[in-house]
Amino acid sequence: MGGPVPASRTRGRWRLRILGGTATLALATFAVAPAASARSNAPTCDRTNTFTLADVRAAVGADTAHARGITGKGIDVAVIDTGVDQVPGLAGRVVNGPDLSFDAGQPNLAGRDLFGHGTHMAGLIAADDSAMGDGVAPGARIVNVKAGAGDGSVDVSQVIAAIDWAVENRNAGGLNIRVIALAYGTDAVVDYRTDPLAHAVENAWRKGVVVVAAAGNDGRNVSGLGNPALDPFIIAVAGAGKSGDTASGYAPTRWSTKGNGVRNPDLIAPGECVISLGSAGSYLVTAYPAATRQVGGQTFVRGTGSSQSTAVVAGVAALLLQQRPDLTPDQVKLLLTKGANLDGIAFRNDAPGPKIVGSGLVSVPGT
Repeated sequence: MGGPVPASRTRGRWRLRILGGTATLALATFAVAPAASARSNAPTCDRTNTFTLADVRAAVGADTAHARGITGKGIDVAVIDTGVDQVPGLAGRVVNGPDLSFDAGQPNLAGRDLFGHGTHMAGLIAADDSAMGDGVAPGARIVNVKAGAGDGSVDVSQVIAAIDWAVENRNAGGLNIRVIALAYGTDAVVDYRTDPLAHAVENAWRKGVVVVAAAGNDGRNVSGLGNPALDPFIIAVAGAGKSGDTASGYAPTRWSTKGNGVRNPDLIAPGECVISLGSAGSYLVTAYPAATRQVGGQTFVRGTGSSQSTAVVAGVAALLLQQRPDLTPDQVKLLLTKGANLDGIAFRNDAPGPKIVGSGLVSVPGT
């Protein structure tokens, strides 16, 4: 699968080394079946707490939007990840951008999702007529900008280059990139105001592209979001899970990274025990058979993390931008945070300090 997974995988999070430094870049996902047991705050997935694609749509009000003809049509979402495969649930709606990963020099690997993470994210955003239903924005198109290699490894410069490509080509060749889904994060080593990754996402934001980033999976005993989620311009997303203790049926999760009181997550979204598209033969599918299902000839994988939550919010943003294409990123953020559902959501927090719930559970405006 392109090389060994870094040893730090044992923490239950895919930590990816930044070349030439001590910082780490991480796919903000964990708990792909048995890997969840590696962390004390990771969930045990069963039928009571698993999100199907239908559950995700219902949680955020996407079904109501779809009934009104709002499906994300005409909106392109750039998924900067480990690649996105043209699996049946995404057939004909994946546009390949550049492969900026370590796989790029091998023609047979270029653009392909050998790890399986990017395809999983794309399914949550835009699965259409899959064997297990639609994603949040099934009319949206996915722009595959591959930064992570088949073993998940990536350099921060590759992520920055991917963001810059999406911005420079947002309207090129028939594209309409209005959203970037970024499930990568790194420990911040400098202030966001001087950090090059933060600069890249701010540049995208100013050019009219909504950037949605994962808050991280370090749990409530760790305060401070990952970079670039810590940048206050963009939308930082933490995880929500099913809960029988709240009126809404949802609550922030124990594994989500909380803020530091100055910069906190903006929203929570379904991210715990979530089923989405899998890429047959990818690392995640082959390494975690207990989390994999074959339905109607298609592959599906269950996973947990703020990556999944990020994909859900990216899909909601696509719905909003189809309905109101003249919105700026600031306006999108305002509408999503002001319209978030706080009804009955408990501010559960086992450690002192800021909460992780943000403005609440994301909801499609007007639903």
